[in-house]
Amino acid sequence: MTRRNNGLEIDVKKLLREYLKKWWLILLFVIVTAAAVRLYTMFYVPVQYRASVTLYVNNSKSQQDSISSANLTASQQLVNTYINIASSNTVLEKVAEKTGLGCSANYVYRAMTAQRVNETEILKFYVMDTNPEWASAIANALADVVPEEIEKIVEGSSAKVIDYAKVPSTKYSPSYRRNTQIGAVTGALLAIFLITLLYYLDTRIKNDDDLKEVFDGAVLGRIPNMKPEKTGFLMSEMDNFFAKEAYKTLRTNVSFSLEEEKSCEIIMITSSTQEEGKSITVANLAISYAQAENKVLLLDCDLRKPQQARLFGLKSPVGISNLLIKPELIEKAILDTKIPGLSVILSGDVPPNPSELMGSSRLEKLLGQLKTEYDYIIIDTPPVNMVTDAVVLSPRCDGVLFVVQSGVSDKRAVSRGLEQLAYAKANLLGMILTRSDTGKRGYGYSEYQSNMYKAHEDNE
Repeated sequence: MTRRNNGLEIDVKKLLREYLKKWWLILLFVIVTAAAVRLYTMFYVPVQYRASVTLYVNNSKSQQDSISSANLTASQQLVNTYINIASSNTVLEKVAEKTGLGCSANYVYRAMTAQRVNETEILKFYVMDTNPEWASAIANALADVVPEEIEKIVEGSSAKVIDYAKVPSTKYSPSYRRNTQIGAVTGALLAIFLITLLYYLDTRIKNDDDLKEVFDGAVLGRIPNMKPEKTGFLMSEMDNFFAKEAYKTLRTNVSFSLEEEKSCEIIMITSSTQEEGKSITVANLAISYAQAENKVLLLDCDLRKPQQARLFGLKSPVGISNLLIKPELIEKAILDTKIPGLSVILSGDVPPNPSELMGSSRLEKLLGQLKTEYDYIIIDTPPVNMVTDAVVLSPRCDGVLFVVQSGVSDKRAVSRGLEQLAYAKANLLGMILTRSDTGKRGYGYSEYQSNMYKAHEDNE
């Protein structure tokens, strides 16, 4: 038995394939987010106009005939001081009054930005406003007030206006194109984040690659998804050609996986949790062996939630639980089915101690008695993570099959189930992947098998 302990590792290549598979989701997010950002920009983001004025600031010593690099550096360093002076409340109040617009000093502060141009002595003031006339008026007021205040406060310094502001004729922001591009990139990143998050959170087993993350052994069967409203669950009733072939392939692989020829092979089938297709797989594997001219006995040892009576349409007051108490009822317990060569023993009454019965010497003695009459004994057991029945029974079997349902079984649950079987030293033959989402050609059949399907359809 081989299993992996790193069942939840992230494969980068698989993650990239997930992105490619979900390309439509990424595209959808890009389109929707870009459109939403553009519409929001158009209807809710106010249009802004920008006006600017340019000042030249220097140290008075730089007016000498020769200008040293030290003087130039001193003037450059003073620019930051000038910016702080221009941002002071006293200066801003004078600027607001100078505009004649009735605006406040705080309004001017929020509209204004200042920066030094390329590490030079050039200082630029930018003013953003929804009204172009207000933007230019505030900028020019700054040009009139700031130089005077600088010369008053910083001794030996001066500031001169290079350019006054003009009324801007075009809007500065928002940029519909730039915002739309930002929205598109944001949408793509959101989609990638969502796909990555779902990939990390989704621990379901969906295909063979996912199974390899928790199990190193063979996948002995891949059962395609069957629609119960269009086909029966049992091989003897279903009209799904590929499902029938899948169970035949499973039978062949199981036979090859058994280590040695015996007069009777005891095969136990279990799963990690409920509703994974275990009982249907048990029934159809037993039918498949019977159709291959073997004498087969199906034991329903799922004493807590039996399914075989319902699947085969059988009833009996005597089952496994009853036989373990009264072995003389064996003839009443064995029920014939409509499939030649296949018999069934149902679960019987629900006992108070199912796990103890599965591990008892009485069950071992019963199996020894039944082995003399049949070629194969197929046993249906409860899920290993729910109760211990299957675990205690597994060492008495020649081989164990583990059923995993595509898109349902959890990697962590499967890993825990495999660990329990490993502790019991069960002979795990391999895995069975049920409800495999494959089409007639996508299932992996060869051209020969596809031709067989066509011939089958023609004969119907």
